[in-house]
Amino acid sequence: MKQLLVIDFETAYSPEYGLKKFNYLEYVKDPRFEVIGVAVKVNDGPAEWFSGTDEATRQWLLQFDWAGSAVVAHNGHFDFFILCQHFGIFAGAYIDTLSMARPLHGTQVGGSLDKLVKHYNLGEKGNEVVQAIGKWRKDFSPSELRAYGEYCKNDVELTYKLLLALIGRTPNVEMKVIDAIMRMVCEPKLTLDVPMLKQALERLRKRKAQILDEVGISKEDLMSNAKFAGVLESLGVTPPTKYSLKVKDAEGNPKLSYAFAKTDPGMVELLEHEDERIQMIAAARIETKSTGREGRLEKLIIAGGLSDQLPFPLKYAGAHTNRYSGDWLWNLQNLPRHIDVKRGLREPLRDALIAPEGHSIIAIDSSQIEARVNAWLSGEEQLNELFAQGGDPYCAFAEEVYGRRITKADITERFVGKGCVLGLGFLMGHIKLQATLKKPMNGVSADLPLDECKRLVDTYRSKFKNIAGFWKECREAIYSMANGQEYSFGTGATIRVEGESLVLPSGMRLLYDGLQEEYDDNGRLNYSFINRETRTRTKIYNGKLCENIVQSVARDIISWQMVQAIKAGYDCVGMVHDELIFVVPDESLEDAFTELEGIMKKTPKWAKGCPVSCEGAYAKSYGET
Repeated sequence: MKQLLVIDFETAYSPEYGLKKFNYLEYVKDPRFEVIGVAVKVNDGPAEWFSGTDEATRQWLLQFDWAGSAVVAHNGHFDFFILCQHFGIFAGAYIDTLSMARPLHGTQVGGSLDKLVKHYNLGEKGNEVVQAIGKWRKDFSPSELRAYGEYCKNDVELTYKLLLALIGRTPNVEMKVIDAIMRMVCEPKLTLDVPMLKQALERLRKRKAQILDEVGISKEDLMSNAKFAGVLESLGVTPPTKYSLKVKDAEGNPKLSYAFAKTDPGMVELLEHEDERIQMIAAARIETKSTGREGRLEKLIIAGGLSDQLPFPLKYAGAHTNRYSGDWLWNLQNLPRHIDVKRGLREPLRDALIAPEGHSIIAIDSSQIEARVNAWLSGEEQLNELFAQGGDPYCAFAEEVYGRRITKADITERFVGKGCVLGLGFLMGHIKLQATLKKPMNGVSADLPLDECKRLVDTYRSKFKNIAGFWKECREAIYSMANGQEYSFGTGATIRVEGESLVLPSGMRLLYDGLQEEYDDNGRLNYSFINRETRTRTKIYNGKLCENIVQSVARDIISWQMVQAIKAGYDCVGMVHDELIFVVPDESLEDAFTELEGIMKKTPKWAKGCPVSCEGAYAKSYGET
């Protein structure tokens, strides 16, 4: 890029109209939206401020060479979205200092510009933005507008200083990843089938009404915990309870509360009750209480009415493992891919994401990436070789379990092998394995006795001794982080302890802020840290650390693959966990698919020897892929 352009927009907002109630698309496309002013800084020159009408502001912005520049902002999704979607101006590259800071500071600093510049001792951020609440441009006096301009210019200068403080600590490939994440929002390519979403919403609402009619219970009785408990008691069923760690009694002890969440064991038992009436009532409670699907449909229908292209908002390093998390309440990281036969519903969200005219969607998923990374990091050569040669590790392990030849035709046996290979690599025990295998996946499940699950666990750990050895190294790493000691481990690649963090092979870090030792009531030593994602103290042990490392390294590999695809000229328009989504012209579809598959089977130099693979498809809608 020829130069850096640092930008900051100041926009009108009020208690009724602002980002606490609207996502960026809704906010910017609202008739009340107004840019009060904007500041731009070219390289290390002084920041300039402009305030005027929309057209005057656009003309002022056009004096800068955006296409030949890397544009910088703090919380780029906001400023870049305004630049692109409101003013129709697109940059050569996008740099977001908020994204750069997130994996470096965890819970210790915070993500706001104010907190970050204080941490780096870069200066002071003003408070004029607070004084501007409820004001549009016409409401400012000339002196107030000048003061607001100085505030905005100061923000730009601080953002530039913050960039200089962060730039050497962010791997180069991650700068390209951040650029891609920004483009998914600011330069979207996917479109929405709004009529399909409206039909789905209508079906969902009718289905909820039908459920209430079938069970003969009012919505109020299902929505209220106390009333639902009363319904169960009237049918001779004791309502399930649990102790809530979040709700305390007067003495500060965990308070006994109803266990009506769909994942609570007591609620699961109600769903599997021998009395079909109880099953129906429990299912009706969950369906009636669940507003997530309905709310998301409503939000996406609104989005489809505001824009021809759907932004794909992801929060860079939003999860503790630096994986991407969903944003804007759409949570496009969690799009169900199943058909719910029992309730007669096909999840429409994937089907409603469609390619623009003359294009198709290619979706490529990294196959068994976590199991492959775990085997590679721990030096489990037998499993590595099986993956590298395209063998079926699920059948191979099932053969160990059942003592006979297993093929894909042996559906239940292979399902058991799959559950073990994917689950037992992170120190899962026999009780959790039993519960995991009971859960249907694509219509297949296995109800095994506990002693059989114990045998499966023992078989896995004796067969894959290097993975079990990696757990021991993870335990030593936790001890080293807690006690300020140096430690390096890993066979496929080296992971290094540095303070309360792990430096991964890619150069990215896993943070364990506030890591501390604690003893439970039985005198056992445990460790916990402050989780960046949940902002709560979270237990960490060797199996969990192994899972964190594997997920983070898998994320780094997939991110590198995404960057290679973009370098090859492809538009990556979204990401769902281990799957990358591209939009390509129809005339080059088959060649593009072949090239993208090839890219997804490669690894960066630091992951040499990791036997990655992939599978994918292309179609007009994301659901069809």
